[in-house]
Amino acid sequence: MCPHAIFPSAGEDQWIAIACETDAQWAALAREMASAAPSGADLATFAGRQRRKDELHAAVAAWSAAQDRYQLMARLQSAGVPAGPVQRSSDLLADPQLAHRRYFRMLEHPEMGMVPYEGHQFRIAGYDNGPRFAAPCLGEHTWEVLTELLGIEEGEAGELLAAGGVGL
Repeated sequence: MCPHAIFPSAGEDQWIAIACETDAQWAALAREMASAAPSGADLATFAGRQRRKDELHAAVAAWSAAQDRYQLMARLQSAGVPAGPVQRSSDLLADPQLAHRRYFRMLEHPEMGMVPYEGHQFRIAGYDNGPRFAAPCLGEHTWEVLTELLGIEEGEAGELLAAGGVGL
C-alpha cells in the first residue's frame, strides 16, 4: 500500500491513519488533496508510488496536519479512501461505534465508583458478552484462596495473615 502510514492532524499529538491499497484509492486521495497532491503519471501505479514513497508521505503529512482527524476521516471514507483517527483511551470512551456495540460497560467498583470496563472485540448472536462485575480489590479474596483453593486450615491461614506471611 502506498501511501500507507499514520499522518499528523490538527491539534497537539493528533494523528490519522490513511492506507491506499489500490490505484483507485490513491486517485481518490489525490483528488481530495487537490493541488497539495504530488503529480506525475508514475503515481498511477503502486510501483511508481512506492518509488516516490517519501515524497508522497511528506505531501500527505503536510496536507493532513491542519485538518481535524474526524472530519478528514469522514471526507476520505466518503471518497473511498480507507482512513481512521488514531484514538487515545479517552477518545474510545466517546466513540459512537463502540457505544453502539456496547463495548464499554459501566460497573460499580467499591473503591473507585463507576468505572468503564472494556468488553470483547467481537459479538456472538444471542450472547450478551462483556464484563459482568467490577474487578476485585487488592486482597479481597485472599481468605478464600488460602482456605478453599489451597486447603489451608482456618487457624493456619489466620496465623499466616497475622504474621504478614500473605500480602493483602
